[in-house]
Amino acid sequence: MSLHKLFKTDTGLEKKGVWIDYGPNEDMPADPDGKHPSTRFLIARAGGSNNAYNQVLEKLAKPHKRMIQHGQLSNDLAKTIARDAFLAACLLGWENVTNAAGEVLEFNKTNATALFDELPDLYSDLSEQAAQASIYREELREADLGNSGRSLSTDSSKDQ
Repeated sequence: MSLHKLFKTDTGLEKKGVWIDYGPNEDMPADPDGKHPSTRFLIARAGGSNNAYNQVLEKLAKPHKRMIQHGQLSNDLAKTIARDAFLAACLLGWENVTNAAGEVLEFNKTNATALFDELPDLYSDLSEQAAQASIYREELREADLGNSGRSLSTDSSKDQ
């Protein structure tokens, strides 16, 4: 396989995002066939050609430049900066997200922060996926969709 096929990403997808599908949400009402809608998150790439992410991360890190240069930035502060950058420039939307009480959450930064406080592993999973170049490779995404009809983790066939 060529290096271009292995590493070339779709810069448009890196900016407009891809859908990460977590499957049916049983807290949502079922359709007449008894199927629950999927919970999905639209995420842009953390890095790559997503200049918005790079700019936000630089802006958030700037006040701590000296600590970063001297290796004195605490892990907690580094995690806060990374999460704030993710919320500002990578998390672009969601569908069928509910809180612990089963109430549908409107997509906004306040709700996203509360959701990630409640479910830190969800944030970890989404941020890890946003950092993976492979989910922004159109060729791989088309092959994935072609094999299964729909990707369980990165279905972008449904755009908003």
